[in-house]
Amino acid sequence: MTDAARHYLGGTDGYPLVAGGTCKFGEGKMVELIGKYVIVRDHRAGVIAGTLTSFDAATKSATMCRARKIWYWVGAAAVEGLAVRGPREGSKICPEVSTVVCLDVVQVVAIGPEASEIIHAYEEWRPW
Repeated sequence: MTDAARHYLGGTDGYPLVAGGTCKFGEGKMVELIGKYVIVRDHRAGVIAGTLTSFDAATKSATMCRARKIWYWVGAAAVEGLAVRGPREGSKICPEVSTVVCLDVVQVVAIGPEASEIIHAYEEWRPW
């Protein structure tokens, strides 16, 4: 892995990254994702993309700003693929909100540049 890729994904020398840039909570490296655009998978709230502003491993809570819930997606089998390639036509992404607090986080994945651009520009889903 190149130094640039390692930096982008939040890794450092000697720190093993897992696919998609996911950081496991027990490794104490979540601080490296603070300020980065990520996908948070919350056990109850679902999948949310936004800028990670804080994370508490003890309570498994994360705060994000400029966040959008990805209610349904097409084009990826899991959030790792969504973080790399972004959603495709037919996905359902809610409007951006200023702040979201997730209280039962099970996964945090760094979002790549292609996916970031797509998620930011994706048309707001309106179920009505």
